[in-house]
Amino acid sequence: MKTFFASPDRSDKAEVEHSHEVYNAFAEEQYMIKLIPDMLLVLNENRQIIYANKMMLEYLKVNDVREILGRRQGEVLHCTNAEKMEAGCGTALNCAYCGALKAVQNSANGKTAKEECRILTNANDALDLTINATTTIVKNDTFIVVIIKDISAEKRKKALERIFFHDIINTAGGINGLSDLVARLSDEEASEYGKLLYKISSHLVEEIVEQRDLISAENNELLVRNLLINPREQIASVIALYSEHIVASQKTIVLNETTSEHLLETDPVLVRRILGNLLKNALEATGKGGTVTLSGKKFRNYYIFSVHNDRYIEPAIQAQIFNRSFSTKGADRGLGTYSIKLLTEKYLKGRAGFFSDKLHGTDFYFILRDTPETNPAKVE
Repeated sequence: MKTFFASPDRSDKAEVEHSHEVYNAFAEEQYMIKLIPDMLLVLNENRQIIYANKMMLEYLKVNDVREILGRRQGEVLHCTNAEKMEAGCGTALNCAYCGALKAVQNSANGKTAKEECRILTNANDALDLTINATTTIVKNDTFIVVIIKDISAEKRKKALERIFFHDIINTAGGINGLSDLVARLSDEEASEYGKLLYKISSHLVEEIVEQRDLISAENNELLVRNLLINPREQIASVIALYSEHIVASQKTIVLNETTSEHLLETDPVLVRRILGNLLKNALEATGKGGTVTLSGKKFRNYYIFSVHNDRYIEPAIQAQIFNRSFSTKGADRGLGTYSIKLLTEKYLKGRAGFFSDKLHGTDFYFILRDTPETNPAKVE
């Protein structure tokens, strides 16, 4: 079977059963294994599961280890990349950047390898894990012992702190300084600065509401309110909002003239939220004097929103775009593209994606169904 990265080879059922019996007997003798306070998986040399402790089974919502014997880490964690290739976990192009796979591969010769792993599941849940892996030999069989900690809550907390205590405080500080200036100006001068003050405060409110909605979305509490909207008007309103944003300084935002006004039934607030994130990300990636173009078009039974900029995204970055904690902007960022996929696919029942090449630059898009019975996953 084809692979882009790790070996696609698998042990057959009889070999997996034998390895399970060997390690299970060893675990029964070594009571310390049962005292490990973290999730534990044991893999064979083909990265297949042959043992899991109680904490791991509870995390996976599995009653018996035999339900997962022979499968791989990404497969039992429902990683989106684990289904991209026939050979499963470890063989897709994106798997080259997987922390769990790196830890397993680097654990040879009895060394302990530690990596962080970001997983986006098929249900659009985001997992952040720390993986510690080491090899061990039991009765002449080689096994890979993997200790897993779920640090998703910790990553989420850090990311929100980063936003609230940095980005939002910076905006609030600007408002505070501008308010002090307005208080000292004449009425005529104050009027102009008052308009600017209103725009900045609007951005602050927007940032706070955005984070509130993201938390609600992750907690399955976000309400969807569908209305009949004009997509072109929604795009134009987002352009108007961000044209005065600091990230748009010395850059041009364009609404593609061919953008369709075909009416669409969806949630206008979430559409603007997704478009705003796409536009902000594109502006941050665009240099001074650059242009970002927003478009919308009707295609069969779908409506496609897209945001284009001229910058190319390197493959290593492309492979991790929608992971929750991944960002090129520094630690504890990465909520923008993740929230785009979460809101589009989990709440608007559409599909989000992107394509990037050196000749044409980058297009991020999201597709919404125009009729409820059509499946956007079938659109090519």
